[in-house]
Amino acid sequence: MTSIEWLIDQLIPEDQHEGIMDIIEDAKERHKQEMATNCSQLEISDEEIYTGSIEYDNAAIYETPIGHFISGAKWYREQLKQL
Repeated sequence: MTSIEWLIDQLIPEDQHEGIMDIIEDAKERHKQEMATNCSQLEISDEEIYTGSIEYDNAAIYETPIGHFISGAKWYREQLKQL
């Protein structure tokens, strides 16, 4: 059961659901579109990544390449959270 269906169950008696099912389906589709739009906006440009990589310093002198990759991935994740 989706959150929208749960809300309808809480607000409208079950014997009256039939007339509202089209509205529920439309609301679910709109919600999917909103989620897709919001998720697709979580991007950082190549320029922002380049600039951030120059400014990023984790003070590790002898870190392995995989260690640098992990640190960079964590940095990137934090940048996405700020969007």
